[in-house]
Amino acid sequence: MSLGLDPIISSLFYSLSLVPHLKRPARGAPPSKRECTVLPYVSVLVTFWQEARADIEMTVSSFLAQTYPPDRFEVLMAIEPDDKPVARYAAESVSRLREAGIAGRVVVSDGKVRIKPHALNLAVKQARGKYCAFYDAADLIDPDQVAKAVRLMEEHDYDVMQSAVFRKGRSILSHFLTIDTIFWYRKYLPLLLRHAQGFPLSGEGLFIRKSVLDEVGGFPEVLTEDAYLGLVLTEGGKRFGIVDSVVVEKAPRNARAHFTQRSRWHRGYLTCLRRLFRSKLSFRRKFFFLMPLIAPLSCSLAFLGWSFILCHAAISLVPGAHWKHGIGISFGPPILAAIVDYWSLVLA
Repeated sequence: MSLGLDPIISSLFYSLSLVPHLKRPARGAPPSKRECTVLPYVSVLVTFWQEARADIEMTVSSFLAQTYPPDRFEVLMAIEPDDKPVARYAAESVSRLREAGIAGRVVVSDGKVRIKPHALNLAVKQARGKYCAFYDAADLIDPDQVAKAVRLMEEHDYDVMQSAVFRKGRSILSHFLTIDTIFWYRKYLPLLLRHAQGFPLSGEGLFIRKSVLDEVGGFPEVLTEDAYLGLVLTEGGKRFGIVDSVVVEKAPRNARAHFTQRSRWHRGYLTCLRRLFRSKLSFRRKFFFLMPLIAPLSCSLAFLGWSFILCHAAISLVPGAHWKHGIGISFGPPILAAIVDYWSLVLA
């Protein structure tokens, strides 16, 4: 996505160009196959690692506000064995859930591998629901999200259901991220679903049949396990759907946190690319699935582009020095030349 490449200037122009596309697409559900008469049991899984009390309480409050009957879903909180503060917060949250009639449990990881998918897989093994829903700390969830997603999965036999996840905050970078995620979920995801019959998943607002998770062995224990799982399920011919509901999560606090998160995602995307190139998907499906996974390459181009801009700016400050363009074209204003250099690299 654009803001994963360059959140300072290029994303401003790119995000502004998306404003006309922010309208929610008309996306009707397919004809109903059967009516949902008996509500299935749902397991809601959430992982906590060094989270603040307020962020945990935000997610738990969203669970308490769900319109889905409290006796028809459970909440499993996966934590690490040495995370004592979170263990205390999770125990308090379980008490809140039980007072409201919702079954709640804390699942302590075995500590063998300290990564999110390992803890999730241990929790999935204890899940009793027909469907598993996944969230994180600091999630603000639409009150009818579980009910909407389960109804669609029951009526139309979907194996996977994804809601929109918008990242919001108070900084300028957060506003760019909000526009970026709106575009991704409102426009780009339906495009992938139409042409690739699948897409990289997000680990929040995600609903999967437990039988499907058991079939593929749970979450792959890699970085960006959600995106990788989306590829695995696409290869397996599972039916994907998009539910018209939103999860609002906190955007990274600052540029450093943003780039740390994106660098982790990009390393995970490289793992997904290796799997994609070996897959037996058709060329068309591979092409569309490839598009969101080439962020590492695009990010490298953006880095080179900004390096050219900085070099150009430095040379223009030296008396008598001139920037020589390899393409043999001379541009008047230095900033215009810098923009051409940058975008010629990014769009290459």
